Amino acid sequence: MKNIRKCLILIPTYNDWIALNKLLKKIHDHVKSEKRIFEILIVNDASTTKINIKKTKFKKFKKIEVIDLIKNSGSQLAIAAGLNTIKKKREKLDIVILDSDGEDNPKKIMNLLNELRFSKNQIIVASRSKRRENIFLRFLNYIRLYFTYFLTGKMINFGNFSCLSSDQLKKISDKRELSLSYSGTVQKFLKLKKIPIEKQLRYHGNSKVS
Repeated sequence: MKNIRKCLILIPTYNDWIALNKLLKKIHDHVKSEKRIFEILIVNDASTTKINIKKTKFKKFKKIEVIDLIKNSGSQLAIAAGLNTIKKKREKLDIVILDSDGEDNPKKIMNLLNELRFSKNQIIVASRSKRRENIFLRFLNYIRLYFTYFLTGKMINFGNFSCLSSDQLKKISDKRELSLSYSGTVQKFLKLKKIPIEKQLRYHGNSKVS
């Protein structure tokens, strides 16, 4: 067991328990034959609905931990809080970050982890090869892309779905930018390797992001 690399999957969520349970099942189905050790860390961003996670269904996951934020602060601060929790564990592990709604394809988790094996000095991020939102939301996303490019000189065409090592986490965990923009922080301080991954449709309901 000493040579088996642990993977901790970080998932921020807000009032999205139906989608989250479906996501956990799909992750479990796709990794249950892997030799790796998998743990789940869910950051509950002060949801107003009761926590409902069916932990007993997922035998492959060594642990499912939930940390609760006192105030709803958005996914970026939730990710920063989760990464801070992981840093305190002081373990050598790989970290996968994805959203709870199903738009980040759980089938691609092993793709990211396998890429990381050969790119230890890089963070692996999912660049959006295709988006499935309506035309208006896609238009707003293009505005966001070019606005950030105008301000930073860099095209940040990726979101939260990514994979990094605990060694890379040490390089960004104390950056103040992390609580504002995870993607912007890793773009600024880490070497990236982009993997084109199509964005999926939500599993349930509407987006909780304003």
